[in-house]
Amino acid sequence: MIHVEQFLSKIPNLYCVELIAQGYLDLIDGQKWELLVSHLTIFNFRLHLPCSLPHVPEENILDSFCSLFWLEQKRWFVAYDGPYSRNIFTVPRFTSNILICPNIYWPPICTSFNFCFDKYIYQVNLSLFNPII
Repeated sequence: MIHVEQFLSKIPNLYCVELIAQGYLDLIDGQKWELLVSHLTIFNFRLHLPCSLPHVPEENILDSFCSLFWLEQKRWFVAYDGPYSRNIFTVPRFTSNILICPNIYWPPICTSFNFCFDKYIYQVNLSLFNPII
């Protein structure tokens, strides 16, 4: 997060940011992001969290992205695709168009209650547990 803060402070007139990064729990702090990106018009991100991180309850992982700033002022919605992929991303920009089935974590948890992930799916990969020989 320190590197992102330093980078954004050097470009104060920036109005659009797309960030793809791997990092730690400090990257999923919606309040900190709010301070850094409030001047932006567009902010999209996909953050991958390594498996070695301390467990964060799945139902709480998006809590800091549920403020009035995120949901009403900017209308930037964030999703989390489960403990195996461990990606936090803005929708619809980083919504996957491939669904691998079976997937017990489908659809991703999202800060927008009416976001329809299904309309973005163009490919479904079916995994057979007991292949027919």
